[in-house]
Amino acid sequence: MPRVAIFDDPVTVTHHCSTATTCEGKSGTVFADGKGVHCVTHKNASHLYTPSPGSTNACSISHSTALAANGATVFADGKAIGRVGDSYACESVIAPNTNTVYADG
Repeated sequence: MPRVAIFDDPVTVTHHCSTATTCEGKSGTVFADGKGVHCVTHKNASHLYTPSPGSTNACSISHSTALAANGATVFADGKAIGRVGDSYACESVIAPNTNTVYADG
């Protein structure tokens, strides 16, 4: 059963410009380990990327993308919760964390 994603959890970035960022969006009413739960449509923290191969803007543009639909059956504030292993629109992935709350196994 995967661990629930919460605010400030690590995110593994798959772009060659950055290697890590964090879960930025959070619920204001549902908490795990004292932090807001991170849900589908919440964004990761801004990180560098290259808009297209061979671009002259290599690693000079930052972006933040939303957690993609993930098939979760547990919801917070009407949104599916994020879990370790879920991915964002930019293909970054919520990394393993030390949270003590598990859901949706």
